[in-house]
Amino acid sequence: MPTPAPKPKLMWPVDCPPDVEQLGSATRTFLHMKAAYYPERLSMQRRMNMLSLLCALSVLYPCSHCAQQLQEDARGERV
Repeated sequence: MPTPAPKPKLMWPVDCPPDVEQLGSATRTFLHMKAAYYPERLSMQRRMNMLSLLCALSVLYPCSHCAQQLQEDARGERV
């Protein structure tokens, strides 16, 4: 009995944006990396830069559900 041919692997176009899972995973990795290396003491400018990043991310994130979750998670957190 002949063995079935392997199914072709689906290939996305090179210019295709990441899907929700890929984007979420990459964003979580980035944010966890930033948190892991966040210094105990930092300048006011660096603190403001981080706050700006988090605020912008929660507004500009392409997934509206995720953006809202980021906003809710950020409320009351100390930066």
